[in-house]
Amino acid sequence: MDELAARQKETVLNQWLDQISRKQKIDCVFELEMWIKCFDRFFRTKNQP
Repeated sequence: MDELAARQKETVLNQWLDQISRKQKIDCVFELEMWIKCFDRFFRTKNQP
C-alpha cells in the first residue's frame, strides 16, 4: 500500500515538473536553496545561545 502511495506522489511530482517552465523550475530551486541555507544557519549549534 505504501508503495502505491509513493508511486502516486512521484507521478504527481513528475506531472507538475512537466507542466512548469524552465524559468519557474529555476526560481523554485533558488527558493529551495535559500530555505535550506536559512534552516542550516538557524539550527547550527554554534549560533545558539
